[in-house]
Amino acid sequence: MADIFRVSPEGYQEVRTGLGWRKVISPMSTEATTELPVIDLRDITDPDQNRRKAVAKSICDAAASAGFFYVRNHGVPDEVVRSIFVQTKRFFHDLSLEEKMEFDTSATLITMAIIRSIKIRAYLLEPVRCGQL
Repeated sequence: MADIFRVSPEGYQEVRTGLGWRKVISPMSTEATTELPVIDLRDITDPDQNRRKAVAKSICDAAASAGFFYVRNHGVPDEVVRSIFVQTKRFFHDLSLEEKMEFDTSATLITMAIIRSIKIRAYLLEPVRCGQL
């Protein structure tokens, strides 16, 4: 497990993520947050590419700063959202760290799926990494 955690040159503990090495902070730290960003997906299908990129940038920023975020105006049925929360709880509470680390997020490109009724239509922004937005 030596490749998952390390001590930074500044002396604090870091964990390897798909976004690179991230500082591990205590829940008691003043750096810790208890709020998650809320991303509005309304403009993800807008004909204006700048509006779509703005949504993608807000997702990247939230993922880099908080690591998690909520979305609204996504069109996902409530039943599916409930199922996602069940699986998320299973991932974070039931799996060991070794099992969690098997999920590779380092090669993820920005793709957005808009669910309309039962059909899924994917809108692919130009495949770029967050730093290129």
